[in-house]
Amino acid sequence: MNDWRNDLNRLAVELHYGVGELSEVMAWAGIANAATGEVHSLVWDVLTVDDVSVVTRLLAEIAWDLNKFRPNSKEALPFAIGSLRKALRQFLVRERTVQSLCELVSDLDTIYVLGVLQNDGFTNAPTSHVSPSWLGDLWNCCDWCDATWSYENSQPLVEEARRVLEMLANFSLQRMA
Repeated sequence: MNDWRNDLNRLAVELHYGVGELSEVMAWAGIANAATGEVHSLVWDVLTVDDVSVVTRLLAEIAWDLNKFRPNSKEALPFAIGSLRKALRQFLVRERTVQSLCELVSDLDTIYVLGVLQNDGFTNAPTSHVSPSWLGDLWNCCDWCDATWSYENSQPLVEEARRVLEMLANFSLQRMA
């Protein structure tokens, strides 16, 4: 965590997508405060709260105040892809449910395919649904996901998660252009 500003953005995105760890946020806060004296007044709230949703909101606010960064922006795409990698790894070792993975896929699809970020200048929604290559076919594999789905009865999703994770190991954002 040598670049505390970049780490702030990454952690804000990871928490936004539910793959971040509070312990990493606490470590970041210590490093950022040591580097600056006091990185932001809300850091003290972050350090005293153990509610992930509150920390997520506070970290997003700090990221905006310090870096003009939003976790659901085009600039967050590299971190969003990193969050997907992390979620896929969690899923494949059964630390993340099918429903949780599919919710993340839906969120990524909404933000990076359908372009709902109107206040961020990201308003050109496509006329047809085409998922970006880095999502693979996860969106289709998650179609109709409900509470009855499990790791055992969702083998097409498990196989696609493995394939996408392998593909993302060598993925470059330059290839997207």
